[in-house]
Amino acid sequence: MPPVTTDVRRRRDDRVDDRTLGAPRTTADLRAFVTEHLGVTGSRASELLQAIDGVVAIQRQMIEASKLEAIKALSVGFADKLDRLQQQLTE
Repeated sequence: MPPVTTDVRRRRDDRVDDRTLGAPRTTADLRAFVTEHLGVTGSRASELLQAIDGVVAIQRQMIEASKLEAIKALSVGFADKLDRLQQQLTE
């Protein structure tokens, strides 16, 4: 009999697959989804996809800015630690 954790993990993975089944994963998939599945065409589809592209671009910028802030914070913390160690060595 497999361990309980394996069964729980497998069930959790199955739920994730069920939720994402058929969901667009790329911008090309999203464009097809909007026109084929939702039936939005022409200028309405263009407006919708342009708005989505704008939101995605802003989210990407925010993620990158957050990454940079985290790297800077780690760098400052590391530099402080090195300074403390250097002071301990010279004492």
